[in-house]
Amino acid sequence: MTDVFWLAWAAGIFDGEGSVFLIRQSNRGKRGTGKNDRLVVKVVNTDPRMLVRLREIAGGRISSQRIRGTRRPSWEWITTGVSAKAFLRMVRPWLVVKGEQADVALTFTTGVRGGGRGHFLDPAEDARRTVIQQRLRVLKTEVS
Repeated sequence: MTDVFWLAWAAGIFDGEGSVFLIRQSNRGKRGTGKNDRLVVKVVNTDPRMLVRLREIAGGRISSQRIRGTRRPSWEWITTGVSAKAFLRMVRPWLVVKGEQADVALTFTTGVRGGGRGHFLDPAEDARRTVIQQRLRVLKTEVS
């Protein structure tokens, strides 16, 4: 199978089973409150074989999920930061359902000072990231 086939396959899996979001966490340090922002892409499923294939295509990691009640065991494939952006860029041409979410997520600036522990964001970048996070939330609730 060609690389294009597997990228299109990954896009279909992500479109149907995946999610993309921006985690914004404040942390307090000696110099005040900073932000630890992360772009996250993940897929959860009860069959880990699909997630292993995603990891082969795009890296990331797989972990098991806690079982609640009578639910079947499940696993999650997750990738963050620059790797999450790379995955979204690779699969974007084939996304149908999550295309607009991917477009918004791709505007998140990774590597800007303030994206990690102990770093402080410029107020304009902080506001921009809040808008990205809110837009992603809205897109997840819209039905086309």
